[in-house]
Amino acid sequence: MRTKQIKIYKFDELSEEAKESAIEDVRNNECYLDYEWFDYLHEGFIEELNTIGVDCEGFEWDLYRGREFKADTNGIMVTNEQKLLKSVGLTKWLIINELRKDKTELYSIGLDEYGEADVELGQKEDYEEWSDEEYADRQKEVEKIKEKITEFIKEKFEKFWDTLDKEWNRLNSDEAITEDLEMNDYEFNEDGTRW
Repeated sequence: MRTKQIKIYKFDELSEEAKESAIEDVRNNECYLDYEWFDYLHEGFIEELNTIGVDCEGFEWDLYRGREFKADTNGIMVTNEQKLLKSVGLTKWLIINELRKDKTELYSIGLDEYGEADVELGQKEDYEEWSDEEYADRQKEVEKIKEKITEFIKEKFEKFWDTLDKEWNRLNSDEAITEDLEMNDYEFNEDGTRW
C-alpha cells in the first residue's frame, strides 16, 4: 500500500488554461442551469401583462425549442379591455367612439392561445341595423384593432424572448460561471477538473 499526496486548488489558484477548462466543463455539463433560472423573469412578465389588462398565467413555452408559445386551453384572458386598448395606443379610437352619435358597443376582446386578437363590436344602442357603409366602416375598425392588439401582444412576447436570451447568454458567460465557481468555493485538480 502506498499513500499519494495531491494538491487541491481553489478556482483563483488555477492556471489560466486550467480555469478555461473548468469553465468549459461547467458550460457543457447538462446539470448546469438544470433549474428554473428564468422564474423571476417569467413572474415579472406575467405582472407586466397584468398591468395592461391581460392574464397570461397559463401560457407554456420551451426556451430551448424556439420562440413559439401556446396558452392553455382557455387562451389568454383579457381582464380589462379599456386598459389593453389604452396600452396598445387606441385611446384616440376610444374617445372617438364615445363621441359618436350612435355609440358602438365593444362587446369583447379575446386573445387566442397563440396571441391572435379577436374583437367583437356590438350594434347601435337602439339595436337598429347598420347601413352597408356603416357596417363596412366598423369592420375596417375591427380589423385595425385586431391587427394592433395582435402586433402589440406579439411584440411583448418577443421582448420577453429577448430578455430570456440575454439572461441565458449571461449565465453561460465566462464571468457568470467564474462567479458561480468562486461563490460555491469549489475545489479542483491542477488541470481544472473538479475535485
